[in-house]
Amino acid sequence: MSRIKNVTRNTIFSFMNNFLSNLINFINRTLFIYLLSAEYLGLNGLFINVLGVLSLADLGISSAITFSLYKPIATHDNKKIGQIVNFLGKAYKIIGFVILLVGLLLIPFLKYFVNFDSKININYYVIYLLFLINSVCTYLFFSYKNTVIYAAQKAYLTAKYEMICTIIILVLQVIVLIFTKNYYIYLTVPIILNILRNYKISKVAEKLYPDIKKSGKEKLTEKDRKDLFKNIYSLSMIKISGVIYSSTDNLIISSMIGTLFVGFYSNYLMIINIVKQFVAILFNSMTASVGDLNVSETAEYKYCIFKKLNLFNGLVYGYCFTCLLHLSNPFITFWIGKKYLFGERTVLLICLIFLIPGLNNIINIYKDGCGLFWETRYRTLATALINIISSIILTKYIGIDGVFLGTIIAYLTTIYIIDPYTVFSKVFKKNVCVYYKQLILMILFIVFNNFLIRVVSFFFNISSLYSIIIYLIIMSIIYALNCFIFFYRTKEFKELLNTISEIISMLKKL
Repeated sequence: MSRIKNVTRNTIFSFMNNFLSNLINFINRTLFIYLLSAEYLGLNGLFINVLGVLSLADLGISSAITFSLYKPIATHDNKKIGQIVNFLGKAYKIIGFVILLVGLLLIPFLKYFVNFDSKININYYVIYLLFLINSVCTYLFFSYKNTVIYAAQKAYLTAKYEMICTIIILVLQVIVLIFTKNYYIYLTVPIILNILRNYKISKVAEKLYPDIKKSGKEKLTEKDRKDLFKNIYSLSMIKISGVIYSSTDNLIISSMIGTLFVGFYSNYLMIINIVKQFVAILFNSMTASVGDLNVSETAEYKYCIFKKLNLFNGLVYGYCFTCLLHLSNPFITFWIGKKYLFGERTVLLICLIFLIPGLNNIINIYKDGCGLFWETRYRTLATALINIISSIILTKYIGIDGVFLGTIIAYLTTIYIIDPYTVFSKVFKKNVCVYYKQLILMILFIVFNNFLIRVVSFFFNISSLYSIIIYLIIMSIIYALNCFIFFYRTKEFKELLNTISEIISMLKKL
């Protein structure tokens, strides 16, 4: 089966899964806001971040295992596949117990992060324990076998189980909210169902690769272990720094500004994460394909594919950024009211946190797909330190905007410099300057689009769902026209249109 067909299948099933789950999740979220309170919303966002920090115990093992599986899958070395997956299973059990232990040790320190003045009776220790149990169960029960399915680009085989389980969880949570308004029961629902989901998916993996069960007692060779631990060491640096980078914003907001504002921010994050999920559907399946590409193709061919993917990526993220920037506040006003809004400057910074990593997405896919973990092991440590220091300092002077500005500064001064250089020098054997020229052109294109749409907004009153939809259509037309004006002469744009045409033809046959 071709790479394009695998990616297309995975994309279709993921899209269906995300559409249904996000629709129910939106209903779930709406009821959550109206039936509980913003304080619960803030705690929800805060503890998700705390558990994100605890996931440091993973140390990047799952990513290293995924990369290690690409070659044996491509060469049909089922024995080695079984050995690698079972190694991951043993590692996951250790990780689960480490997270449980560290999570319990953190309980006395929760009071320093929870910061709100509320008359309602919230036992945030119980809430935290339920979040902790859910996280630990992910590592202890069956989920390690899922890795081989994603590495083999066969996520479509398990998409229906993911979708069914997610929908059942969300529906049950909606029922709990309506009839009990009990947040503790609400958090208990996903614990049991996630275990059942992982069990079912593990059976699919065992059927696909029976050696997963047979190779449990066989150990990896000394060379395989050495290569694996080298990648794990590199990824542990990336994982630790990455978690610090991505999980500290809510902790800083909660401790320095207030837990209530974590709840406000989480509404914007929900909208952005829905967009991220649908965008990720287009690109997530590509990492395994790039891994396969790296094993079997020349540097020049890899670069040709990169240019086409990078243009597509920039256009997609630019469009999503434009929609989020201009429609987030109107939508939140329509959805739950003006009292949950941030100012325009804050919204711009939040949307930039979406756009800036997004424009670097294909670089990241090639970095992971080609296994460049060792070369980038220290860069996220620098990112994390700059993020924490700059966010804390800026928050003291400009409030919540400082948290987001610090995150942006950290990303631009490290990842935007190191990752492109690494990929271009190691994978494409080219000067990285050609990438920055493409990046600058894409940024100018996005700025120009947003300037035009901003001018149009002065003549448009967005006050209802109908007007939001009309404005979205107008923005889409302006964006599409500018795509052709800016890029229609480029070779990559023409090739991109041909690829899209091929995919449409393939969809008709499915």
